[in-house]
Amino acid sequence: FLVLKNGQNRVMVKRQSSYNLMLDTACQHFPSIPRYMVKLQTNRLDVCEGQYVDITADIWDDVIDLLNVV
Repeated sequence: FLVLKNGQNRVMVKRQSSYNLMLDTACQHFPSIPRYMVKLQTNRLDVCEGQYVDITADIWDDVIDLLNVV
């Protein structure tokens, strides 16, 4: 499972192995956000140094198992 967060709103969803499927899931649960504006970000990895960092499609496979909240 993975928690998607938008402001104060949080929803627990199935962890998707595909970046695009994860975007689809985010859009289903936050329909007021247009897909082109959805960003998957984290600040939970050491490499982020506490700052929110965009997660790109090309690294999704490498980080998905390390994430709990996006």
